[in-house]
Amino acid sequence: MTTRPDGRRWTFEITDPHAPDMASITGSTATFTGVANAARALAAEQLAVKPTTLAATVTVDVPDGVRELMAASDAAHAEAAAATARGVELRRRAAQILTDAGYTKTAAAEALGVSAQRIGQLTN
Repeated sequence: MTTRPDGRRWTFEITDPHAPDMASITGSTATFTGVANAARALAAEQLAVKPTTLAATVTVDVPDGVRELMAASDAAHAEAAAATARGVELRRRAAQILTDAGYTKTAAAEALGVSAQRIGQLTN
């Protein structure tokens, strides 16, 4: 079922994925959190069964472009995480090169602009 805001109410449309040629059932409720229960009650009435025997999966219908924006956002976050991991690895290599060359943690920290404690974390 899909739902979308309609003024101060939430309109929903129930379709049967196993019978796509069947007419859909539409209804509305005052709150988003009430959509699943209202849809079950309406479908149960149409099918002459108890509402508790029906499952409801709510899909929020969003304006064009919103899902694409979220996918692009997810991709950007993944790229940022990869760049951060790469940055940490490069910093680790720089710290290791300095300490292997005999720099103290304090001197390496000064050279890299981090704390001596961070040099210890990077090189252990």
